[in-house]
Amino acid sequence: MAQLHLYMNNPTAGQTNGTEISTGTNLAPLTFTLDATQNESAVAKLAVRCDEGYAIEGNTSVYIGGDSTATTSYWKVAADNNYADSEDAMENISTNDWLDSLTLSGVADTNKIFWVKCSSASTETPKQDRSVKICAEGLVVAAS
Repeated sequence: MAQLHLYMNNPTAGQTNGTEISTGTNLAPLTFTLDATQNESAVAKLAVRCDEGYAIEGNTSVYIGGDSTATTSYWKVAADNNYADSEDAMENISTNDWLDSLTLSGVADTNKIFWVKCSSASTETPKQDRSVKICAEGLVVAAS
């Protein structure tokens, strides 16, 4: 069965590089370390792609899921606009472009880039939260 995968560690658009984010094992999670007293934010460049020889029919939905809306509300996703790096993305993705969900077209067996932002708030207590999930859904079919 062909699958849809998420990748981190600076994946390149149109390539097949990056480190696959673990699914349920927490062996290779996407992590952020933020100081809540500073109300910090950080971003990460991620990619979504199918197994070799497969593609998504139609669109791919990317969204933040998890056990608590209080926790997932600190996370957002945004489309890529060929940002050079995390600093460029942080400076140039407008507040209105950070969304709860994102629709991507043209997802196939090479990296389709998007961005994830995690924020902290001074109202939080320090914690290691593993309840947030970055979800990607689409109908995987054999590439034509």
